Amino acid sequence: MIDYDPFSDEALRDPLPIYRRLREESPVHYLEKYDCWALALFDDIWRVSADDQRFSVRQGTSAPQLLSKILPVFPNLNAIDPPHHTELRREIWRWFTPRAVRQYEPELRRLTRERLEELVPRGGFDVMDDLAFPVSSRMACIMVGFPPEDAEFLVELVRRFFRREDDTPGMTEDGMAAYEEMNQYLQDLARTRIAQGVSPDSPVDALIARKTLDGERPSLETRGSHLMLMLTGSTETFPKTFANALYRLAEHPDQRAEVVADPALIPQAFDECLRYDAPTQFLCRTMLEDVDIRGVKMRAERPVMLLYPSANRDPAEYADPDRFDIHRRPGRSLTFGSGVHRCMGVHFAQLEGRVLLEETLGAIPEY
Repeated sequence: MIDYDPFSDEALRDPLPIYRRLREESPVHYLEKYDCWALALFDDIWRVSADDQRFSVRQGTSAPQLLSKILPVFPNLNAIDPPHHTELRREIWRWFTPRAVRQYEPELRRLTRERLEELVPRGGFDVMDDLAFPVSSRMACIMVGFPPEDAEFLVELVRRFFRREDDTPGMTEDGMAAYEEMNQYLQDLARTRIAQGVSPDSPVDALIARKTLDGERPSLETRGSHLMLMLTGSTETFPKTFANALYRLAEHPDQRAEVVADPALIPQAFDECLRYDAPTQFLCRTMLEDVDIRGVKMRAERPVMLLYPSANRDPAEYADPDRFDIHRRPGRSLTFGSGVHRCMGVHFAQLEGRVLLEETLGAIPEY
């Protein structure tokens, strides 16, 4: 029987062979160390994501909350079940619609071009540190509502929070310190804007101004938790996905040449990059009742890990899934999650991917 631990050296180095074995040998897999279950197949993860009656997020969705249990759980959009989640998401959604995010394209393109004009003459640069992080963090602050002058400070906090060390499973000591600093900054921001009489002109201000969150009057800790989700969600993931996209296109120069010759292929090429290198290894749910999946009985109150990269390589869902193919047009996707908790930032992420790839490939087509 396969022994899967998401924090083992083998899993951290390259989890894909492990995911393949899980799909083939143990698609509903029990992890005794964490008293939880892991799902490896696309269809199982798709169904669980849609089942908010039996699978809850109220106890958290991340490993530090449900596996190592070193972080507290405050209610935010990722940790609220319907109907309160539905109500809050509906209120915030107006800033994340395709029409709403299109207005940011001129500024996004301007920032990207300015950055490339500075970087290209150097003859080489770090895609994440020098291009993706500066551009995406500035745009995130503009769109979501954090002070733009604090962009570099906030991104460094987020990077410290997510940074890992080879000899430390899970979060590092500095990551915990960054979490506390971030939490304090966000609570101070909420306190200041409440004192100033905040008006709901951005997602951040709408969350700060709201009188109830999760059906209750929110504390500063709860407001800070909502803001932390906005901050990490809008700054941390995109730079990794963009770097992976450039890496995979360089690995497949024929397909890169196609995209350079026909930029209309960029959106679907970016989608394939996201499928091929899913940025999130897993998120979790907690079972509210005993559940049977593929004949395996899982007891209530246990976490269930949804292994997204495994689902994205499931041959039952994708033909020849280990092949990188920018012409692939899948019917379903878990890249941004699924169900009521599907990522709200999907349209902004797609805009960022398209614009940064257009500008980067236009400036250095044969990097």
